[in-house]
Amino acid sequence: MTQTDISLYFANPTTPDHRKYEVLRALFLEKLPQKEVTEKFGYTNYTVQAIIRDFRQGKLIFFPQKKPGPKDRTISEEAKTKIISLRKQNLSAEDICTQLLSENIKISSRTVERILEDEGFSKLTRRTNK
Repeated sequence: MTQTDISLYFANPTTPDHRKYEVLRALFLEKLPQKEVTEKFGYTNYTVQAIIRDFRQGKLIFFPQKKPGPKDRTISEEAKTKIISLRKQNLSAEDICTQLLSENIKISSRTVERILEDEGFSKLTRRTNK
């Protein structure tokens, strides 16, 4: 985007929330008269008053807080139950992944390891090919 494109974006808000934000900004930051703001954004006096009222009452949230951090796993309870059941058969995380894949359940071995760890299972001892 060029400087002109960016300027036009802010000068001509297209979404309703962006327009409401710019109305409030013009009134309270730029201290423009309400009549000028209503003409500029195409709102009636009543609509502008409603925007101000809603903002003061906390009904307009322009910049919602985002929840930081990792998202929860989206593994179904059925898949968790199968993972635990397969571990009780002494299968490794890799073997569990292979078994689940044959049942059309695609889960990484690392995810299986994390689920088993969360459920209190320890890692299996390494197997040798002797």
